Amino acid sequence: MFKDNRYDDINVFDDKLCEFYLNIEDYEHARKVAAEILKKEPSNQRALWAKGYINEMVEKLPEALSYYEELDRYDPRDPYVLKRKAVVEMKLGMGKKALADINNAIDTEADDTDAYLIRGMLYFYLFDRKIDAIRDYNRAVHLDPKNAEALYQRGFAYLKYGNMDYAKDDLKRAAELGSVDAEDLVEKNRLILSTA
Repeated sequence: MFKDNRYDDINVFDDKLCEFYLNIEDYEHARKVAAEILKKEPSNQRALWAKGYINEMVEKLPEALSYYEELDRYDPRDPYVLKRKAVVEMKLGMGKKALADINNAIDTEADDTDAYLIRGMLYFYLFDRKIDAIRDYNRAVHLDPKNAEALYQRGFAYLKYGNMDYAKDDLKRAAELGSVDAEDLVEKNRLILSTA
């Protein structure tokens, strides 16, 4: 039987266009393209991802979470979706749910730097488990020694824990790798860190 490939070509083009707009952070156009894709194909995972991510970036967190949960129904072991869900849940104060999702992501992909970084942040900011947070930051830095965010978070945890020597080393290194947050923290705590 004859198959008309024009519709498939349009879908591929729309998917690529949506991805292009996301990559250049043109969220308004990405949102419009994703909405058009979802009208034609409500289960399009790339469009669902785009809508979730865009809502997350513009701080519409409940909406972002609903798109990530929809994606989770299609593949409950997708580490990328689990990580995004965990971040949004963390921001919404849903600590237990976020921890369950990030643990599932780590179970799926044990060498994922970002997953350890996210779980460390959960432990530190929502559960006040500084030692567990530092262990996860250590794992993230071990997996990617040039991860500025992991170094910053670990340095911040050391600073709050009172270990100024370690804090100074991590924050200085994170700033050298381009972390504006680390640079600001070093500047604000220059007297404290310089005596360490």
